Amino acid sequence: MKAMKRPAVFAEALALPTEDRLELAAELLASAPPVPGLLVEGTPEFRAELARRVEEVKSGKARLIPWEDIRKTLLGSFESKVSRKKRTAPRVGRTAK
Repeated sequence: MKAMKRPAVFAEALALPTEDRLELAAELLASAPPVPGLLVEGTPEFRAELARRVEEVKSGKARLIPWEDIRKTLLGSFESKVSRKKRTAPRVGRTAK
């Protein structure tokens, strides 16, 4: 089988029907080596972590943050980075002296 370059593989995969893309994605994920510390849904470790977190919420130990607060923080951080990049980006057509 002829080796394909990555962009060609991606383009061909993205051209597949949705069901085939999902099947391909599942096969690729299943073939990947496990990531240390990553919890996989449905495993005993995942269920234990979920139970621990639910108990923390029920007991009041967990600090819950409303989505709107998280959203504002994330958007503010993103906008700050974009703004900083715009200020430091070199201007097109100008040369340094």
